[in-house]
Amino acid sequence: MAKKTVFKEGKWRCTHIDLSGEGACNHENPGPALLCEKCNKHRPKNVQFYLPKGAKVVHDQASILDAKSGANWRCMHCNYDNKASSDICVHCDKVRDTEYEKWINLGGELSTKKYAKGQTPTGYQPKTATSFQQKSKIGKYLKIGGIVLAAVLIIWFIYAQFFKTEALKVEVAGFTWEREVVIEEKQTVTEQGWDIPSGGRQKSRVKKQHGTKEVYDHSEWEEEPIYEDVQVGTQQVECGTIDKGNGYFETQYCDEPIYESQQTGTREVERKVYRTEPVYDYWYTYEIDRWNEVRSPESSGTTKNVSWPEYNLSYNERVGDESESYTVHLKPIVESKFSQLEYDLGFSEWNKMNLGDVYIARVRKSGTVVSLNKPD
Repeated sequence: MAKKTVFKEGKWRCTHIDLSGEGACNHENPGPALLCEKCNKHRPKNVQFYLPKGAKVVHDQASILDAKSGANWRCMHCNYDNKASSDICVHCDKVRDTEYEKWINLGGELSTKKYAKGQTPTGYQPKTATSFQQKSKIGKYLKIGGIVLAAVLIIWFIYAQFFKTEALKVEVAGFTWEREVVIEEKQTVTEQGWDIPSGGRQKSRVKKQHGTKEVYDHSEWEEEPIYEDVQVGTQQVECGTIDKGNGYFETQYCDEPIYESQQTGTREVERKVYRTEPVYDYWYTYEIDRWNEVRSPESSGTTKNVSWPEYNLSYNERVGDESESYTVHLKPIVESKFSQLEYDLGFSEWNKMNLGDVYIARVRKSGTVVSLNKPD
């Protein structure tokens, strides 16, 4: 795959801070420039080159030679940058000594950087967050904090309204109880369905459509075109950029094939044709014995004399479910907005209570008693 290379001139931004208090210079300079066009200060040692959108392509041979010459080098004596094509520092006039640079680990060349397609920096990005970014972060945290606070207040409101309880001293003021028995009768009923359940007795049956099914009928053969991706040419696309470390960027373009879907032939394909046919089955009418509720005698009272309701069973009846409930009525001993409270509990606990017994009740705002305990 053939590659085409072009050189583009990058930019760098002056970060020199004026001691007079006017702030950073912030002037954008041509990449190859060693001095700031505005304040005439030397390019910062931690320079960050970037390639703005619409950067101009270098055409003159002198600039292309500069770009190809390699990364700038930093003088070990004064820490200033110099072009790779020069061996004498433009600032202190010292001759470059590469061997000595390596030995004392100072000076050396600026590093080159490789970027994938679309990853080349297009503007100056300071290493520390700007005040705007810091304010944005603070605003974000304040917003999150406000949401959390609102959620806590809502949870506290729900808890206070529906779950929070208060302790209230109460005495037993009365009792109520209820008991119920369900009486079921075996009855013969008529039902219908596609099947007869166990115990059912068939009365009649009739054949009915139960659904449909797809049945193969025949095949039809059709010609279907065959398409393939065929290369019809090439196009040049950016495939990578190199920061040369001297203010220039080398952008590489690669030949990328262009494909087009074209018909290259035909083939015969089978298309199966199905028809819809009804499915029949027997629909049954049958008799079956079922236990059905016919009555539910009840008993209730306001004393401790508890009993089940009286009833008589015929030959085809039986006792079904039984249910019972026991409630103690409570009167607050101290002043309270509740004049009377109720609490449901099991028979054994209910039966141990006596009129005038004192308890500590945990009561919700709605008047619901959630627990009842003897005082310490």
